[in-house]
Amino acid sequence: MNLADITPGTITAALAMISAKANEKLLLEIYGDIKKSGVNKVGHALANVLELATGNFDLYTEKKRILRAYHLEQYRKNLEKVADDKIVEVAPEVGVPIIDKLEKTTNEILSEMYINLLTNASIEDYAGNVHPRFTQVIENLTPDEVRIIEPLKQVNHRIPFITIIKKQEYFKKGTVRTPIAEKATEYENNNFLNMPEKSRFYFDNLEALGILTSDMIGENRSAYNNEYDDLMAFYPELYDFNFQLHNEVHIEKGFYQLTHFGLLFKQACQKNPM
Repeated sequence: MNLADITPGTITAALAMISAKANEKLLLEIYGDIKKSGVNKVGHALANVLELATGNFDLYTEKKRILRAYHLEQYRKNLEKVADDKIVEVAPEVGVPIIDKLEKTTNEILSEMYINLLTNASIEDYAGNVHPRFTQVIENLTPDEVRIIEPLKQVNHRIPFITIIKKQEYFKKGTVRTPIAEKATEYENNNFLNMPEKSRFYFDNLEALGILTSDMIGENRSAYNNEYDDLMAFYPELYDFNFQLHNEVHIEKGFYQLTHFGLLFKQACQKNPM
């Protein structure tokens, strides 16, 4: 396959075509008849697994070769714009894991982060901002999580959330708090993410990775520029209740924001002006 013929729009299709042809042969060897009921489902579900599980390393090597060549071509184009005296050697503890990931990553959003990280590690002005852990962080991100943090430019850039609590008083139990919605954000109510229903999990993961932190707004702290208006308008309608008619329902406001580590990570993984 000619590298010049591969574009962002065709690379996934090219890799799928290689796997499909090889996996069809493997399925025929295993089941004897690829038209047997359920065999096509096996092929679809294990499209990226059969080549390794059955020892078809020639196929795996060919896919790695294509991905590596394609991604390193994007890296070359980035360095093409950099003055020769600004190029520095990439530390192996940074470069080796990135090259490994570029041989396996097909998602364009994630591969661009790896390429930007490798590019910045190659440039004198930015190399000091690249930490070996950043490769592991990208490895644990989904494209949707990248979309969430992409607009965040500063540590004080906030993503508001609300937690809706139903408080009920009982004679023996005292106050019982029942969450109706926890840390609900705008991302649960728009088409910005591929899987908005997983947004709560995404935020939990971003916190676990140290990219985001969350905090509550107490009674003595104010919100910025009516930033909770949309959330306050949407969630009562979603859960079919009226705050004024339900005195036992309470709203707690909070926000996510970048950590200092998250800001450094974002800066190291973005395309810097040359």
